Amino acid sequence: MLQIDFLATQPQYLAHIAPVWDALAEDNIGNFYVPHNLIGYAQSKLKHHLYLFAYEDNSPETYGINPILVAAYGDMKYCHKINPERRIFMMEHGTGHGFATPAYPNGKGDRDLVDLFLAPNKYTADKIRGVRSTPVEVIGTPKLDWVITQHRVLPFYE
Repeated sequence: MLQIDFLATQPQYLAHIAPVWDALAEDNIGNFYVPHNLIGYAQSKLKHHLYLFAYEDNSPETYGINPILVAAYGDMKYCHKINPERRIFMMEHGTGHGFATPAYPNGKGDRDLVDLFLAPNKYTADKIRGVRSTPVEVIGTPKLDWVITQHRVLPFYE
């Protein structure tokens, strides 16, 4: 069974990938790495705490071989530096801005290290596809799924 690890170095990145972690079947849950100062926040946001670790306490060897999901360019670069052989999945979470620099969806360079992009919309997916052949899946913005599930239909959609 494929297990997926997660890394979030900032609260906003954790907020974006936490719903994916919570939706995984238990057999697919790997480790979730955050800095020491985010442990409490992560515990309040994640359903599964058993595999939550402060990444400062782990040597590069403990990061394992599972694919890892990140939601930030800096986190992606960090994961590659720690283990260049590890597959990296990257969740794009912006509005689709593109300035053709490495930190943006349509930028060339270090984003070529990513093995799978998860895009919030077709617009962003097309920007990614315009500069690389890496697989891209449009998944929406999981952080906002609660809007639909708790409010069913927003008034302006009626």
